Amino acid sequence: MKAIAVGLAVAAACVGAAEPASAPDAARAGRRARLVAELLAESAGAEARAEAARLRAELPAEADAALAPSAPALALERGSFEGFAEAFRTARDPRVFRVAGCALSRAFAADPALAAAHEDLAERVALCEGSWSEADRADAARLARADAAPAPRGGIGGWLARRVVGFYRAFVGPAIGARCALEPSCSRYFLLAARKHGLLGVPMTADRFVREPVVSAPDRPWVRNADGAWRHPDPVEDHDWWFD
Repeated sequence: MKAIAVGLAVAAACVGAAEPASAPDAARAGRRARLVAELLAESAGAEARAEAARLRAELPAEADAALAPSAPALALERGSFEGFAEAFRTARDPRVFRVAGCALSRAFAADPALAAAHEDLAERVALCEGSWSEADRADAARLARADAAPAPRGGIGGWLARRVVGFYRAFVGPAIGARCALEPSCSRYFLLAARKHGLLGVPMTADRFVREPVVSAPDRPWVRNADGAWRHPDPVEDHDWWFD
């Protein structure tokens, strides 16, 4: 009987070892990494970098693996020459590769000594110039001036929006899928409205929910977002003119 008991104890220990103790943390890291990817897709680079930093601080053992697919885009959003170079060398996403190349080209044009110091990289960038679109050039220009003009945070309204949207994207969004037919998405609209107008972003977003069936009618214009999906444009700027 004693041998049987020992055998059962060993078997139980093996079963317990089959499920890593960090599995819940890995799941949390995966949800947070998906939020980072969504923010990057919406060109919300500052928010994506902040969320990635929080993930690395809270779950350091799981963060690198969870964030690996977004690493080139996060490097790009650093807005530095080193970040552009890292993104250009490692990106698998064609858009990230193009924007990084365009940003590097701007840096080399502004500083010939930098181009001379990185001759091989400058030659590779020059070979890609024909593939850059106006949107790629606009993104590269945005990254170049990101540190010079940080976005407003929106006070308590911006704080509330970041917490609500972060919870929605981490727990609710993955369960129900993408449902918004507008660009930007309703969660992104809430972030932008609250950042710009504070707590007034709440009624502005509620108004958008009411308007969505009208704005997304089949005869309305379409635009293609960063993910390649077709959406009806409905920016915050179309609905805050009366604040001025």
